[in-house]
Amino acid sequence: MNCPNCGNMVQNGAPFCPFCNTPLTQSYSQQSYGYQQPGYPQQNGYPAPGYPQQYGQNSYPTAYQQPYVYGEQQKDPMLASLSELPRQFLQSFRAPSEVLLGLVEKNDMLSAAVVGGIVLLLTFFAGMAMSHGTVKAIVELFASLAGVSMGGMTGSASQGISLIAERISASVGGIAVLCQLLFMLIPIIVFCVYLNLIRKNPFSWTVLLSLITVASFPSAVAAVLCMICSFISPVLSLLVIVCSITFSYLQLGNMLDYITGLGEDQMFVPKAVILCVSLLLTLVIVFLVGGSLLGNVFQSIIRMLSSGSLL
Repeated sequence: MNCPNCGNMVQNGAPFCPFCNTPLTQSYSQQSYGYQQPGYPQQNGYPAPGYPQQYGQNSYPTAYQQPYVYGEQQKDPMLASLSELPRQFLQSFRAPSEVLLGLVEKNDMLSAAVVGGIVLLLTFFAGMAMSHGTVKAIVELFASLAGVSMGGMTGSASQGISLIAERISASVGGIAVLCQLLFMLIPIIVFCVYLNLIRKNPFSWTVLLSLITVASFPSAVAAVLCMICSFISPVLSLLVIVCSITFSYLQLGNMLDYITGLGEDQMFVPKAVILCVSLLLTLVIVFLVGGSLLGNVFQSIIRMLSSGSLL
């Protein structure tokens, strides 16, 4: 039978759930929570080894875990999530659906917080690293408008650019974190609206957090590449960001096929609509929020350039 609170498999007749300590009664049957084992042998209330699990159509896979044995020393959930991250990271680029299934089956609620925190931290540093290149590009733009050549930039001018970049780096990093958070959450919200309202799938926090985890892995790579490319050109960093967003959307489309259980031919139009709506909403909100904040930063840069002697 399944626990009515956390959804984990528990022994038939158990008075309490060993995972969440919820009182149990025999009224909660396996069929009432979508778990079906038609015709499969049972062993101690669980499917016998060698027989696959089956899940009801239009429902998420139920988290399956072995029951807790009294006296057994269980692994710390945080350490378990951290130890699995390298394997999940590598596998997410090849088979994102398999990583999603593993997270859901383990009822993993911590990996999303860990991966999301790492991505946002790397994004903050990437935004700070891009500050110097951004200020330098603005100075070169002003120089070209003023008819001044920057080829022989003096040491004082370079020092002034570094000083301005240092003053705005924290603000740019914070704006980058906010934009990254929007790019992570808005597509996931649109996907869940489709799954819950249109496909009538029951809402699951585990599935939501698992989608965030898998879709965030490319952003971690992009943040590191942005830090490297920022020393070459800000345009190159923007190209890396665009490639990262594109790859994340492809991953989400692949996982959507897996969750719905439909073929690519049946899901082509829904996926195209979902991706377009997600991208449009993300760009509009990022432009309104991030654009306004970046406008204030650019005004600060212009004021500092006007009051200095860089040109």
